[in-house]
Amino acid sequence: GLSRNGSGKVWLWTDGALYSPELFEIIVDFTSLRSRDCMTILNGKAFSKDCKELRRCACERKAAIVKPESFH
Repeated sequence: GLSRNGSGKVWLWTDGALYSPELFEIIVDFTSLRSRDCMTILNGKAFSKDCKELRRCACERKAAIVKPESFH
């Protein structure tokens, strides 16, 4: 998964690799007052969400460039 250790910090993949904004944009979800330090895909877009919210997971795969639209 993709997460960060606090607002304004860098996003990191589970393996410690840095997130590249060239892959896709993460839309910050300001509808929640909780921390938004995990990322989820919804309707082909990436959103920052509270890590404690129940979300579906993606299985581990080899790294590849994937457009968020392909997650529909």
